[in-house]
Amino acid sequence: MPDDIAREQHVWDDVAPLEDAKGKGKGPDLTPAQAAQLDDWSLIDAEPSSSSPARQPLEDSSTDGLDEKPPLPPRQSGSRVRWTPSRPPVDGKAETYQIKNIRWHDASSSKNPRVSPILIQNENGPCPLVALVNALTLTTPEDIGDTALVQVLRLREQVSLSLLLDAVFDELMSPRRTSSEDSLPDVSELYSFLQSLHTGMNVNPRFIPTPENTAEMGLYATFSIPLIHGWLPPHDDPVRYAMERHAASYEDVQNLLFREEELEDKLASSEEGLTEAEQDLYQDIITIKIFLNESATQLTPWGIEVIQKAIRPGTFAILFRNDHFSTLYCHPHTRQLLTLVTDAGYRSHDEVVWESLRDVNGELNQFLSGDF
Repeated sequence: MPDDIAREQHVWDDVAPLEDAKGKGKGPDLTPAQAAQLDDWSLIDAEPSSSSPARQPLEDSSTDGLDEKPPLPPRQSGSRVRWTPSRPPVDGKAETYQIKNIRWHDASSSKNPRVSPILIQNENGPCPLVALVNALTLTTPEDIGDTALVQVLRLREQVSLSLLLDAVFDELMSPRRTSSEDSLPDVSELYSFLQSLHTGMNVNPRFIPTPENTAEMGLYATFSIPLIHGWLPPHDDPVRYAMERHAASYEDVQNLLFREEELEDKLASSEEGLTEAEQDLYQDIITIKIFLNESATQLTPWGIEVIQKAIRPGTFAILFRNDHFSTLYCHPHTRQLLTLVTDAGYRSHDEVVWESLRDVNGELNQFLSGDF
């Protein structure tokens, strides 16, 4: 594995063959020398922050009313700070999702093509719950009986949010998803977290490897489906060094951009001009702004390359891009990156299952059937 790819490796710590689904997976195999050079980090920070400007908001809606939570196992004790939802609850019975049954080729299945139910985007638009549920259904082996989530979806044309969440919990508590050694989070906290995913999730893409372990990401990791993005600057690009100096994440960049006007005002009004350090900072700000403008789709060619070389063939992830969440699949033979098509307009088109992910603008992308 090239060293520059290896340096991005820890975003794939959760990427592993999900047929096991027994806790956290691991990234690509590295030599001891490569592993020794790596720091633990995450490419997405989803922890709310009260001292920073607003992050990229996702679809938000709220109504009164909420169904009672189903009976759940005892919570785990501990001193960890509890996660609290930042959005009002929604009516679990009134909110519904349409269901589509897709035919697709699963390399891990003994019988193909197999039929799997998936959720279609509702009027609130794409949300992380849709992408998560679809990844769970597609990683459920067809030849086992313990398929709570799949069975609930397969028998219906639409499903309410409350019934969907109950099924997701049944799926999570199955022996296939959770071993006796796994330490589950507080289940009432996890249930509230799942409810909040219906209306969106605030995320903070990270451009540079830095340590991060947030409460919200910890809850999301319970399902062993990695959350990733491809908004990455190349290692040899000047913007990479600028971000290493000043801004490791999207939120850090927004904070940094506030300094631009301050520096420009000083440059225009002061006879002394900028100090050498201020000149360097100003140049870094301009470099980062150029990167943001040139990568407005929140995806870079280098980001696609990192994903394609690091994700394991035949596995799934959740791709965050442009405030949207997509179920991402790596073809087991060609390693082609495919996003699951969940647009309501394609619900009646059985021949449309995947969209290839080949470039940052989508010019080379193609719609594909599920049995190729």
